Amino acid sequence: MLLEEASGIVSDKSAIQFKMLNQSKGPAMWSPRVQSDRMMFAKIGETMLEQTPNLDFYQDMIQDIIVKDGQVKGVMTSLGISIHAHTVVLTNGTFLNGLIHIGEKNYGGGRAGEKASTGLTQSLESLGFESGRMKTGTPPRVDGRSLDYSVMDEQPGDANPSKFSYTNTKSLVEQRSCHITYTSLEVHDMSKNRF
Repeated sequence: MLLEEASGIVSDKSAIQFKMLNQSKGPAMWSPRVQSDRMMFAKIGETMLEQTPNLDFYQDMIQDIIVKDGQVKGVMTSLGISIHAHTVVLTNGTFLNGLIHIGEKNYGGGRAGEKASTGLTQSLESLGFESGRMKTGTPPRVDGRSLDYSVMDEQPGDANPSKFSYTNTKSLVEQRSCHITYTSLEVHDMSKNRF
């Protein structure tokens, strides 16, 4: 198996809902979406990576790009360890100088209590890259047992769910519905005053 196939396979194996979005528009606008069991997705993905031949893991935060004679030669970690490579692929996500906003307050951070990635943005800027900030719109994490689903709009998965991979992985049989709820100006005011 090639690593580029792994994401689709992991998505298929951990899926709890599949939905093709924008089907009221032409096929060029269709967009497949999968909702996955987060814990299962992480475990399956980790297992697949660990079973990949010639793949080593080292966990640390990258703070600098090593460049010699105009060519990238590796990275420097926050612990000051140089890792040399023929090729460097950055998969930063939303962590570069990550900023979390809660109401009117904000602080540096990443996903799920992880810290923001600092240093790498400045390194990239020194190499001529421009940086900016984008809003991710991450939804709040709430305990599903505390919600009243009867007042929400249900979004069931597709009747004939598709897959993200071309493998013989069993297609999703039992799906969980998603639910949409809405806030109001009153809720926005409460949030601002609380934080």
